[in-house]
Amino acid sequence: MAQLANSGLPFSERCSAYYHQLFDYASGHREYAQFRAAID
Repeated sequence: MAQLANSGLPFSERCSAYYHQLFDYASGHREYAQFRAAID
């Protein structure tokens, strides 16, 4: 995740990328998929 922190993107963009990676990884869990859809 270090590349996201140092990418020069706005903070909100880094957070969005981080959470998308996190919830893509956990997408087999229905509640995580729903949460990701809610924050997209």
